Amino acid sequence: MNYEAHQPPLWYAVSGLLVLPARAAGADAAGRLLWLRLWSVLAVAWALLGPLRRIARRRGPALLAVVSIVLLLPGGAESLARASNDGLVFLLSALAIERLDREAPGLVLPALLAAGTLTKLTFLPVVVFSVVELWRRGARPVALLAVLAASVVVPVQAVRGWAWGGTYELNRTVAGLEESALEVAAGLGRSGYTFVKTTFWVGGWSFFRAPLVLVAAFLALLVCALVLMRLRSGERRLPAHALAVAAAAAGFLVLAVGNRRLFGTWGGLGGWYAWNWLPWLAVASDDLLEPRFPRARPWLVAALVAFVLVSNAAFAVRAFRLYG
Repeated sequence: MNYEAHQPPLWYAVSGLLVLPARAAGADAAGRLLWLRLWSVLAVAWALLGPLRRIARRRGPALLAVVSIVLLLPGGAESLARASNDGLVFLLSALAIERLDREAPGLVLPALLAAGTLTKLTFLPVVVFSVVELWRRGARPVALLAVLAASVVVPVQAVRGWAWGGTYELNRTVAGLEESALEVAAGLGRSGYTFVKTTFWVGGWSFFRAPLVLVAAFLALLVCALVLMRLRSGERRLPAHALAVAAAAAGFLVLAVGNRRLFGTWGGLGGWYAWNWLPWLAVASDDLLEPRFPRARPWLVAALVAFVLVSNAAFAVRAFRLYG
């Protein structure tokens, strides 16, 4: 079974056109893949230097600085700099969030939402956030148009055939799992843990493991970041972000259960999906959180930079041992 054949088709159609110059130049399969990886890097660079930089001009340079540092994690580089649809989803997410942030959605935003869902269904949290935020602002005709545009993926995929691999299908629900509710809960917990820890260290499809000390350090960094921040009071965007988080959680549940039914194990859900959401997550954290202890923020950033350097060195050593 070719799982990628059942993903929404936009990136595959675009990549087919992008690879034509490499094919005309006589590049072999490895050369064509490298060419597509370079286009993924270009898409992420466009997002950073275009929409995310414009967001940072309004919100302050710290947002762009932190996003740029986080992207240097091994998981970020591997997830977004490969021949896959994730780089395009990252770019479309950044463009859509930026249109909302400057409150100028126009007809461009519905088009971006349609392109996002036709690229990958992990784009859906961005759709939910955009639609709810438009509705809250009173731009209800645009919100309804955005819903219709994002829903174009449904008839497209219906014609192509719903199947496992980037679709809504739950592989006919959890009924055939033959596990107790407690076992399913434990399995979902394991999948959630794997998802979080592999966000910073994916290890390709082979999932070669990060050193335990780095996993512990990564989780400790996340906990410290949460402890050192607090919720902003009276933030009007909270409902939109909360519903987007709910959509992401629902998507995770579908993928985790589908992965269990397809491969027979829990915990095989990689954290590369989360990188598609980074432009939205960055704006959400800026909207909803503020420093509890402002003086501790430079120390947290310094710890993040140190962790990025150490984890990249460890990743390079592990990858070289495996792949040479």
